[in-house]
Amino acid sequence: MEPFENILERFFARLTGPLNLRFVLQPLMAILLGIRDGVHDAKAGKPPFLLDLFARPQNRKRQIQKALRSLLIPMLVAIILDGVVQYLLFGWVRIMGAVTIGVLIMGLPYVIARAVTNRVISWRNRTAVSTSVKTSE
Repeated sequence: MEPFENILERFFARLTGPLNLRFVLQPLMAILLGIRDGVHDAKAGKPPFLLDLFARPQNRKRQIQKALRSLLIPMLVAIILDGVVQYLLFGWVRIMGAVTIGVLIMGLPYVIARAVTNRVISWRNRTAVSTSVKTSE
C-alpha cells in the first residue's frame, strides 16, 4: 500500500503546490480546443470522436494523429509544467508522472468536450431539420 499512498501524496502536493492554477487553466484550454474540433466534426457530419475511434479501427490512426496535432503544444506545456512543479516540490522529476498528469489534464477534457459538443450540435441540427420538414408539410 506504500507506493499507492506515495502516488496520492505526490498528486495532492501538485494540487496545492506552486503553479496549481494550471489545473484550472489547462483543462479549460483543452475543453475549448475540444469544443472547436467537435463543432468541425458535427459540421462535417462525422460521428462523435470516441465512437468513431472505437467503432472504426481503420480510421483510428488518422483520428489519433489529428487529435494529437491539435493538442501537441498544450500537452507539451502541461508535461513541462508538471516537470517544473515536480522539481520545485520534490527536487527531482519523474517523466512518466509528468506525462500521466499532462495527458489527464489535457487529453481527457479534450476528448470529452469534443464528443459532447459533436453530440449536442448534431442533435440540434437533426431537431432543426425535422422541425423545418414538419412545418413545410
